[in-house]
Amino acid sequence: MNKTIDISRFRERGREYLTTGKVQNHKEDSHPRVASKAGGARIIRPPTVRDGVAVHDLIRACPPLDINSLYCNLLHCTHFASTCAIAIDAADGESVLGWLSAYRPPAEPETLFVWQVAVAFAARRTGLAHDILDDILAREACRGVVRVGASVTATNVASLGFFESFARRRGTHVEIAPWLDESEAFQSRHDSEWSIRIEDIEAGHRPPIRAEHSNPRDRGPA
Repeated sequence: MNKTIDISRFRERGREYLTTGKVQNHKEDSHPRVASKAGGARIIRPPTVRDGVAVHDLIRACPPLDINSLYCNLLHCTHFASTCAIAIDAADGESVLGWLSAYRPPAEPETLFVWQVAVAFAARRTGLAHDILDDILAREACRGVVRVGASVTATNVASLGFFESFARRRGTHVEIAPWLDESEAFQSRHDSEWSIRIEDIEAGHRPPIRAEHSNPRDRGPA
């Protein structure tokens, strides 16, 4: 396993990327089902095939997330639905507030690997991303999961903040290490991805607060 590094050093690397202009810009688009405002109540559930386009649109509206093919998102909503979740505004039962895709790697089934977390701008800083991940981890499909894995680029400070906050809520911490190198793995087509591991996720688990989300619990995409 690669040697872990200090979080502060990782953040400094991200600032270097930002100041040298290596961040890809995305144009803003109109996405019919992506929520433009958020009420109090929301529904968190496994996705269905009908959610694929809305998930794709939400991710497009959340730079710097990688935009996968629509087919890829449809696979998440079908083959991997038991470890993915979509958050819908309960007021209209249609507007998409958030999304989290994850899976259990075949060679490491005790890990839930989080692929992407996306929260509509209107629903950010409400703890929604935490609630979505808690919902997935509480499912039968995640029985036996003892850690959360993920990867981030050095510029995705929102995702790093989310995972740090999640780890604190669970009474543990984030371990970060080199993983997919920009030159070796991506051949200069993508920034390096750094591995994130959060062990012992049940150590200090506090149940999610489902009441009015008036106070932010993280500085990440939630």
